[in-house]
Amino acid sequence: MSTSCPLRVCHTLLRLCGHVCAMCAMSSHFFEDITSATQPHIQPKPHKIQQISPHVHSSQNASGINAADRARNKEHVEMERKQNTERHPWTRPSNYHFGVAMMPSLNEASIPAAILLHFDLSTRKREKEDPRFGLHLSIRYLFCSFCSPLRSRSGESAAEMAAKEAAASVPSTPLLKDELDIVIPTIRNLDFLEMWRPFFQPYHLIIVQDGDPSKTIKVPEGFDYELYNRNDINRILGPKANCISFKDSACRCFGYMVSKKKYIYTIDDDCFVAKDPSGKDINALEQHIKNILSPSTPFFFNTLYDPYREGADFVRGYPFSLREGVPTAVSHGLWLNIPDYDAPTQLVKPRERNSRYVDAVLTIPKGTLFPMCGMNLAFDRQLIGPAMYFGLMGDGQPIGRYDDMWAGWCIKVICDHLGLGVKTGLPYIWHSKASNPFVNLKKEYKGIFWQEELIPFFQSAVLSKDCTTVQKCYIELSKQVKEKLGKIDPYFTKLADAMVTWIEAWDELNPAGEAAVANSTAKK
Repeated sequence: MSTSCPLRVCHTLLRLCGHVCAMCAMSSHFFEDITSATQPHIQPKPHKIQQISPHVHSSQNASGINAADRARNKEHVEMERKQNTERHPWTRPSNYHFGVAMMPSLNEASIPAAILLHFDLSTRKREKEDPRFGLHLSIRYLFCSFCSPLRSRSGESAAEMAAKEAAASVPSTPLLKDELDIVIPTIRNLDFLEMWRPFFQPYHLIIVQDGDPSKTIKVPEGFDYELYNRNDINRILGPKANCISFKDSACRCFGYMVSKKKYIYTIDDDCFVAKDPSGKDINALEQHIKNILSPSTPFFFNTLYDPYREGADFVRGYPFSLREGVPTAVSHGLWLNIPDYDAPTQLVKPRERNSRYVDAVLTIPKGTLFPMCGMNLAFDRQLIGPAMYFGLMGDGQPIGRYDDMWAGWCIKVICDHLGLGVKTGLPYIWHSKASNPFVNLKKEYKGIFWQEELIPFFQSAVLSKDCTTVQKCYIELSKQVKEKLGKIDPYFTKLADAMVTWIEAWDELNPAGEAAVANSTAKK
């Protein structure tokens, strides 16, 4: 008895380790099957505005693989799959997709209670909002943690095997392809899109042409887009068109209004693809999508920054009650090369360039304002779209270059009130062109003085509990702007009226069922 008991214990432990390794190696695609089966197919809503000169891109011939090659590849893959299945029925090669039917013994009842508890605490709410997150991430993370000391026959740990499987299972369809619009304000031909073609071509573009509407803007072939100039804005909005700035990049917010997609990414036409420290091109749009689709943590700061990123988590002492996070409304990206400086700083540091790549994403804490830059920005249009108004700037206005910052102050106050999150950090883009600091100084000089009173105003702004939608929040904020900032300069009275006009125009183009997103609890 004394000899056989240790042997039985060892045998049992080995069998348990084998099951855990098998579950780890296959959990990724197992739960992909579940989420793909339950994920509803989201059809893009028909656009009410007639598209102007759309270019439809097709990638059918892009691969360069003919039918004979595909047939040979398919035959080779099928043969190798059969051989692998016969040799190791529980070993999943990274190139093959196992279905639920092939894993009958893996079900919820076999998952330890500790794993389900962790899943329930950390991903329950996120999974309800987006089934692509949740059980898949938690189970694989925990299995990899449990199995990291174990080695496979090839010498790889379970975590390394899971990482390879994740890399091999990148979806061929771009993320949010039918749920995201790219908005670009411009006064010139969009040659810069050639560099972005690998990342932007699958998506729909909304181009807002500023300046002379008679000028023809050339867009590279192969992009699906619609283009609006000032004549289109006047035709669509009528008398309310006066809320859209002219001869200023603030005109981009018209694109936010006419879009019918859930998400928006906006970029300037002097921004190019940056490289990370390894020399790899940065897919800025993909990183923004990751930021937007993962929760934010505005109520308690995590010292490892974004806990939902790969390789990070909540640190010791972080309250479990707050680990679900809140929906992310805004993802604010940064820039390499030309920094986004104001005119005085440009004049003092004319040759300064930003070469610091910081691999971090942060949630901006509740109650903290930030200077939002609109040249590399993504947001959830359904959550915060009506507040993304870039104000009255440019032609006929006493101020410029404060459009994105004004929007940033407004959305932060509203996000704090409604319990939404704002992230900043990755991704980086390459800002190629420095604007004229003397021209900038002329646009900014009033704002430089005014912001010393604007920032305390937004820091002390309080919205009532009746403000349960973004529209209601924005209307109440406009009243406070008129009452308190109107004393500084008549411009703010005019701006407050334009804020109301903006909401009216937004609601006309976006009926209440589509645009008004209520938050049942206004957190303060």
